[in-house]
Amino acid sequence: MKLSGEKLVPNQPGTITIIPEKTDDFWLLFNLIANDDVIRRKRRAALGFKLVQLEIKITNVDYAKDCSTIRVRGKTITSNEYVNPGTFHTLELETDKEALGRRND
Repeated sequence: MKLSGEKLVPNQPGTITIIPEKTDDFWLLFNLIANDDVIRRKRRAALGFKLVQLEIKITNVDYAKDCSTIRVRGKTITSNEYVNPGTFHTLELETDKEALGRRND
């Protein structure tokens, strides 16, 4: 697993960029991600022509061991021309794809 862009201070909110490289990394991530964390990912818009950045506050985390994937569900907290704030979305974390996470507690 690659980590970059760390802005962490003990007992304070912080951000980190995580890039899972192996299937084993997903088990570790599943144990790190918590409800109310925020995750940001770039995703293709409806027609697949434009990358859209989604930022969601996590309400549910699922780990599928058989296919080594993590799905995070939550409400969007930012808006863009395709997504309104407060709508629910699901993001799937994948190997070699960057995800930026933020803990607010």
